[in-house]
Amino acid sequence: MVNWKKIWDAWDIRVVILFSLTLQIILIFFAPLRKRVSTYYLTLPLWCSYLLVEWAANFAVGHISDSNKGNGNKSAGENKVEDVLVFWAAFLLVHLGGPDTISAFALEDNTLWHRHFLGLMTQGGAVAYVFFPTVSRNKLWIPAVLIYVSGVIKYGERIWALYLASLDRFRESIMKDPDPGPNYAKLMDEYSSKIAANLPTNIEMIHEYHGDLEAEKSVKRKTLSDVEIVEEAHYFFEKFKGLIVDLIFDFRQRNESRNFFLSLEAIDAFRVIEVELNFIYDVLFTKMIVANSYWGYVFRLICFLLEVAAAILFYRWDKRGLPRWEIGVSYILLLGALILDFSSFLMLLFSDWTAVALKKKGYVLPRLPMPFRWLSRRWAESVSQFNLINYCVRGRSKFMEFIYRWLGFIDVLNRIVYVKSQKFTAELREFIYEEIKNKSSLAEDLDTAKEIWLAKGDWTLRANSCSHLLPYITESNFDEILLVWHIATELCYSNDSIVIDGDKAKSSPEKPPANYREMSKILSDYMIYLLVMQPAMMSAVAGIGQIRYRDTCAEAEKFFRSRNIISSTNKDQGEQCCNNFFTCSCLKGTPNKEDGQVQNRREKKHERACKAILGVNAAVRPVQVKGDRSKSALFDGRRLAKKLDKLGHGIDKWELISKVWVEMLSHAAINCKANNHCKQLIKGGQLITLVWLLMTHFGLGNNFQIGEGLARILALRRDLFKGVAHEPLVVIGPEQIGEFHKEYINVEDLDMLFLDCKSTMGSKWDDMEAEDSFLPHCSKRMKLSTPVDDITLLKWLKKVLSEAGLVRLFSFPVVHCPEVFGVILESAERLNRGKVVPGWKVVYSGDTRPCSQVIEASLGATILIHEATFEDGLVEEAIARNHSTIKEAIEVGDSAGAYRVILTHFSQRYPKVPALDEVSMQTTCIAFDLMSVNLADLPVLPKFLPYLKLLFRNSS
Repeated sequence: MVNWKKIWDAWDIRVVILFSLTLQIILIFFAPLRKRVSTYYLTLPLWCSYLLVEWAANFAVGHISDSNKGNGNKSAGENKVEDVLVFWAAFLLVHLGGPDTISAFALEDNTLWHRHFLGLMTQGGAVAYVFFPTVSRNKLWIPAVLIYVSGVIKYGERIWALYLASLDRFRESIMKDPDPGPNYAKLMDEYSSKIAANLPTNIEMIHEYHGDLEAEKSVKRKTLSDVEIVEEAHYFFEKFKGLIVDLIFDFRQRNESRNFFLSLEAIDAFRVIEVELNFIYDVLFTKMIVANSYWGYVFRLICFLLEVAAAILFYRWDKRGLPRWEIGVSYILLLGALILDFSSFLMLLFSDWTAVALKKKGYVLPRLPMPFRWLSRRWAESVSQFNLINYCVRGRSKFMEFIYRWLGFIDVLNRIVYVKSQKFTAELREFIYEEIKNKSSLAEDLDTAKEIWLAKGDWTLRANSCSHLLPYITESNFDEILLVWHIATELCYSNDSIVIDGDKAKSSPEKPPANYREMSKILSDYMIYLLVMQPAMMSAVAGIGQIRYRDTCAEAEKFFRSRNIISSTNKDQGEQCCNNFFTCSCLKGTPNKEDGQVQNRREKKHERACKAILGVNAAVRPVQVKGDRSKSALFDGRRLAKKLDKLGHGIDKWELISKVWVEMLSHAAINCKANNHCKQLIKGGQLITLVWLLMTHFGLGNNFQIGEGLARILALRRDLFKGVAHEPLVVIGPEQIGEFHKEYINVEDLDMLFLDCKSTMGSKWDDMEAEDSFLPHCSKRMKLSTPVDDITLLKWLKKVLSEAGLVRLFSFPVVHCPEVFGVILESAERLNRGKVVPGWKVVYSGDTRPCSQVIEASLGATILIHEATFEDGLVEEAIARNHSTIKEAIEVGDSAGAYRVILTHFSQRYPKVPALDEVSMQTTCIAFDLMSVNLADLPVLPKFLPYLKLLFRNSS
């Protein structure tokens, strides 16, 4: 009988050493595939290999240490075996360093760099402990030391890569150096000297150039070459890598990126995005950030030379008396180390990083041949699909469901059996790109951009005059919107399929175009896949998505059983699912191809299910019948499907549905946290991640919070007055601004005082007048960190207003959202050639609904500046969003008796110069960008309106 224990005791070290080398081979050649392939059959072996490397090192070093213990009376051959084992122990440290292609298996591994540093100390100490007792007689001590040093370098590189990729350190590394601003003292010295010399001198602020967007959009660039794609991707990676740690970007970065991507074709824009995501992958999950540096190249050369020297010394070492297996294993380890190092060097040489480095040095790079299209892919280029109705029709028996859930296999099994993949086609890529690009072209300012990325389909419905469908967006949470529109899309898709199949013999003009219909189906199934299978990516917007999904499935299965579409036990489907779990294709991660009969039976069952749902009378909303105990969205989807079907089978319906799905995808992409996007890079990538980065580059992200705003203006003023005696600036605004600056002052002092709008209302001015004391001067050193009471600030403000010829500045509440105010500015009467000239009164409404507060504040106003966001036909929309229509704004001015009404804040979705009737044109003016108004021109200002309309019509 074979004694397996005895055999294992004799060969355990050799087997584990070779196993450790095998793990390195798996990691170096298969780890790069995880950014191109999305399947468990790659992820699982890589995960095991990543974890088993440490186990193999611990096991082997411990057994080598045990084998070296014993009596000192050993033969020459036994001593040589002991020397070889010590030599092998040094290789384990090299293996712990790992290949360049993987430093972290998951994003969280980067935060464990402390643990790996401790591992270097302990494993390095363990190998040294094995080595030092034998150094006096060990003839292999020199090559062992050389391999040991190489291992320390490689393990140190891995730790350094993990440290640099940890999010806290990464954020710190990309923070800009402090900006002291222009040399104010030198400027004022020159200014004073020119004044003293009686030279004409003036200080003029030259605004920073933001780029000519229209000129950029009019220039269509040629198709970018491979090298240009990599170069541009690296440039924007360096500019926007702060996205990974949620940093904020300024308007210059936004405009530069937006202008560039607006000039690209879809294929080039996506290629740039794909390469940029590859750079992010390399930084977070590989050693590339260390390898692609001066010291990285130096250490690679040192390690390679050390291993070559060790190989030469081992070759020349006297091996007489040494068993052949020990010699063979040693040569395998040496050859393996050299081949792996050489392979790593080739991968680095042909990497995007090297291409960028050579291009920066002026080298002309030829296009490198790529014989295999699959190897040139930057991501999986597939869109995962999960269909709710298909899942419910093919459901398992309750017993099998319980067993799988109890074993913890349910999620894995659902992914294997129910998740399919669709190729990311050029048509779908072009469609998504054009949709985002068109919206970006409207987003000249951050307010419009925010309105776009907050839209969940409502923007598209309004733009296509489908306001009757808005309740299915505006009155629901995002998870409910997804489920309702998914069910409606599937019902419409199935119903149109029946119509098309039934009319195949006819050439019906009603046949919906396959492109929009198929794209709607793909995007619908993909969004439900994200909701159900990737809940972390939807956690910020999905709410109770998992609960609503399970309630919907429960109601669907109950309904299908009642209509005999599925059996009460579903035994056949449960068995089929079980079989698929064990017979699925290991290459594609999907079940084996079923025979035609099974597939045909499933399609007919799916068709029957959709027809059954459509056959239900859903005249009354389900919540009015069932209450809110169940969160199911099944029959809400049926109600929506009926309304969508009324749009017809033409292009309008499917184009509308596909655009709504792109908008939902965009909303989910922007609201998903950056670290969740990054986690998907090791799983073949996700379409939602590409959309996230594309929207950010189009200026539609939520990371553009610091533009030409208050903080920047105050910082410029602070720098300008640095070293000069001056008063602090008083900023009057709502409470939110004050809270923001209380936090922002921890970053930098903006040399300001804050006064809440509520403190400048009429009652507060009356309280101030009642005070006897008057503050003639306000200390420069007073700031937010040393609070000043409101009465004191009001007295200081009254002094400033008086010196400027103004009487008072009032704030008054308006109807929009909490803590929103309008403002009144009044001037004092003045004498002009002995005549008393009345003062003027300007009222600014801000965002508001028409309200009595605005009318009262505008009584007798010289100018009322009133918002007019919506056209007159969109009153319901204006009420829902607490804005005003054009007609409502004019009526406010008429009610208050304002001399002139200037309309402003038009949505970019509507004409820039609205249509006005003849009466309104006598008192109404239209605001436009960079407009300035002289009070003396007010009488003739309305007469310019026809010419403005003509100007904008011609410019468009």
